[in-house]
Amino acid sequence: MARIVYGVMGDARGHVSRALTIAQEMPEHEFVFIGGGRVHDLAAHGYHVEDMPMASTFYRNNRVDVVTTTANALRVFLR
Repeated sequence: MARIVYGVMGDARGHVSRALTIAQEMPEHEFVFIGGGRVHDLAAHGYHVEDMPMASTFYRNNRVDVVTTTANALRVFLR
């Protein structure tokens, strides 16, 4: 058995769903998920989750808001 530390971008369900599927396909290993946002949903499935500040992507009019996304990333990385 191995302990696998898995970083997940948790601002949407897709990455979390993929991480859950991988962990379920490898039940002989212990998974520790690291991330923010929806990553905490994995705790409901019995997995260990560690919180980590997460830089999110912001959208405006169905396009990435580059200024807001960059400003948020800088705040997170400077913290």
